[in-house]
Amino acid sequence: MTAAIPPDRAIASRLAEVTTSAAIRALMEETEAALTEAEQRAAIEQANALDPARSPDAAAARETMVAAEFTVERLRRLLPRLEERRAALVAAEQLASWHREAEPLARAREVVVAELTSTYPRLVNELIDLLTRAQQIDEKIARLGTSPFDEHRRASGVPLTGVATLAAQLKLPEWGGSQQWPRPGLPMVALLAPVPGGDPRLTTPEWWKVKQEEANTVRTARQREAAQAEDDALARTIAQGTPVWWRRSSQ
Repeated sequence: MTAAIPPDRAIASRLAEVTTSAAIRALMEETEAALTEAEQRAAIEQANALDPARSPDAAAARETMVAAEFTVERLRRLLPRLEERRAALVAAEQLASWHREAEPLARAREVVVAELTSTYPRLVNELIDLLTRAQQIDEKIARLGTSPFDEHRRASGVPLTGVATLAAQLKLPEWGGSQQWPRPGLPMVALLAPVPGGDPRLTTPEWWKVKQEEANTVRTARQREAAQAEDDALARTIAQGTPVWWRRSSQ
């Protein structure tokens, strides 16, 4: 009959074969159960060895007691090694799990970065070009001012693009070879109102109102001068008795 393998030897031989944290936890539970059983057996053997009535052969009783205590100590010393092995397996499994999740993310990241690198500079450059053209148009509209009076003494004007507030608040960082907004080295007021002046509104997004008012003032003055010249010519004609068939329809 084959002798039973001591539990400490059986567990130690299986330690190298364990490859998963679940298996090592099961082996640890088995070791703890074997240790509890060995401690109980060692206590019994000690009681028997110390009782001459139960163990007349003192040498044999001592040998049996020591062997039982020896098995307990060996099992106890296995537990730290089992815990060390468990920690290593858990770390390896966590690392493998991380890589399984990280690899598809890394591939997705490469796709997104490539798309962003090609898309962002193009969109930003197109937007900056559009903002610049809109601002140039607004500046020309402001300088143009309102139209001359029509026959009903009414003036009209070209509406602005309305980009001033957006351009003042918008920030587009340089990235991937794109341009930057606001452009570096130029204050926003310089981008919005290239023509300087003394009105404090020139340093705000309402710079165009100042320019429009200035243009309207000039145009109104010219219209008044033209109307006065016409009235003066009419008065001279009337004084000379010349027909006034060309007289303005509003009079």
